[in-house]
Amino acid sequence: MNLTKKNYSEDDLIEIDKETAPSLDFPNLVVEKVCVPKDGGNLMVFYMNVKRDWIPEEGCPFCKDNFTDFISSGRNKPRVLNDISRNNKCIIIVLQALRLLCKKCDERFTPDIPGLHPKVQMTERLIDFIKVESFLQPFSDLEQRTGVSTTTISDIMKSSLFINITNLL
Repeated sequence: MNLTKKNYSEDDLIEIDKETAPSLDFPNLVVEKVCVPKDGGNLMVFYMNVKRDWIPEEGCPFCKDNFTDFISSGRNKPRVLNDISRNNKCIIIVLQALRLLCKKCDERFTPDIPGLHPKVQMTERLIDFIKVESFLQPFSDLEQRTGVSTTTISDIMKSSLFINITNLL
């Protein structure tokens, strides 16, 4: 499978029926629309939002209260994430992240969403895929398949190696 990465603008994409798109299996997210390139490129862009009634299990990161009611406090700039390829297409998620206001401590925060890595712009399953595949194929091939740079692939592999070695000690 050779998935080449190409930059597309909003004008290069057309919306398709979201019912025909593959499921990404994120129970806390809602798919708003799905777009593909007009030229038939190997890309699928999912525009997603956090469910309105979703409350983070870890609670407020400031007061550590798990039982506080939260109020929606607007939205952040969209977050663009890579996901594992499906149907021979690179998957991009454009997530409109939700900001919450804690009623107890009056602090605003953006909660971490299960399945999405909080620090890098990719899903947890893509990171797990890269951890395994980086030992089995050249980084350049993996870069073409996932759309993730070879530097990032190398960093993920090194962190995986470090964790496995420390577990052996």
